[in-house]
Amino acid sequence: MGWPSTNFCSSTKPYMLPIYFVVSLGCYGLLMVGVGLMQFPTCPQEAILLQQDIVEAKEYLKQRGVDVSSS
Repeated sequence: MGWPSTNFCSSTKPYMLPIYFVVSLGCYGLLMVGVGLMQFPTCPQEAILLQQDIVEAKEYLKQRGVDVSSS
């Protein structure tokens, strides 16, 4: 019975390291997207500006003869 090997490259196939890196990077990316979605910021000022833009767009289209009534 010998001592366990402490050399990382001999115990792991070195050609698999790039694959492990890509998979780890993908998992990290998915984690960051998930955290970002859980902590999605609300922007009340931007919501007000968006509503104003919608009203302006409807008025513009009405002046051009487009029916913008919501059903």
